[in-house]
Amino acid sequence: MKKLFATLLCGSLLYTVSAHAIVSMENLHTRKPKEGFSGNVELSLSNTSGNTEKEEYSLGSRIQWHQGEMTDYLLLSGNYGKSAGVKNTDNSFAHLRHIQQFRPTTAWEAYLQAERDEFARLIYRGLAGGGLRFTLYEQENLGAAYLGLGGYYSEERIDETYADAGTETLWRGSSYLLLKYQATPNTVLASTTYYQPSVEGADDYRLLEQAALKVKLTDILSLIVSADYRFDSAPPIGVEKRDVTYKTTFSLEF
Repeated sequence: MKKLFATLLCGSLLYTVSAHAIVSMENLHTRKPKEGFSGNVELSLSNTSGNTEKEEYSLGSRIQWHQGEMTDYLLLSGNYGKSAGVKNTDNSFAHLRHIQQFRPTTAWEAYLQAERDEFARLIYRGLAGGGLRFTLYEQENLGAAYLGLGGYYSEERIDETYADAGTETLWRGSSYLLLKYQATPNTVLASTTYYQPSVEGADDYRLLEQAALKVKLTDILSLIVSADYRFDSAPPIGVEKRDVTYKTTFSLEF
């Protein structure tokens, strides 16, 4: 079963690079993962007609395998949108991660990631990395706090719109702080902050804040309201340094 699941994860990771795909890096649950196979599917749709013609679609999924002290999961997501009949959003994302707990408050993790974003001039970004994950606080059905420290190697291909087109490879440090709080039995708040500086200079860094509120509507259906803030200190020419995304999503768990 584990070999089959790993094969499906790798196959899905390779496939989704060409899909329309953004998903939070962490599940919003405060309780420990279920043993065995689990996951969720998230869907967000928006359509406006009349004076304003606009349509947006987002689809994401988390597929997870947990056994003992080991957790493997795959995140997939896609966003696609048009305004007045003109496409203005088209991106995809896939993230495969392995977490192995070897002490009560310490785990090591390794991951692969692939993504693309047409309107950020990103043809392809692939990276591989890892590090340590420290449990600062954890109480089931109440809250948790985790600190991650590590780094990754990435390859990025930028389109040919401007003179900075080409392929860049570099190492980046990577740290994150994950906070979760279960306000009520059916309501969870979560915040994850990432900081990723280049090893070639501290003036080249990326910052990401993901915040979400999840309200459980039924045993398997939840409503998620989220906000993502992204900052790139050295983006490609013609691309804004800041991106802010607000989203309301329905999540179906299995």
